[in-house]
Amino acid sequence: MLKFSIQSEMARRILILDGGLGTMVHGYGLTEDDFRGEMFRDWPMPLLGCNEALVMSRPDVLSEIHEAYLQAGADIISTDSFNANALSIFMCMTSAKQQRRLHGLRPINIPC
Repeated sequence: MLKFSIQSEMARRILILDGGLGTMVHGYGLTEDDFRGEMFRDWPMPLLGCNEALVMSRPDVLSEIHEAYLQAGADIISTDSFNANALSIFMCMTSAKQQRRLHGLRPINIPC
């Protein structure tokens, strides 16, 4: 449990938010195999760029990035929630054929 509230700290000083997680992930040069890990090893769709999969396949990378931001002086660490919504995950994790069959959707190109 925190010994202070964010509101009280904001009244006292400027708080520093971490930076872009996706940008930092890109710097690791991860491969399709990194995004898949064991959990998604046989997944039928490409997962490269679906950073949300890294929570389960490469949590070490996410921990290192968060730690680097803390070491750089960040007070607040945010989550990688850019694509963490039902539509984005659906588009990343299913093929256009599956999307049409399941929901009658026209294929949409949403980068993951």
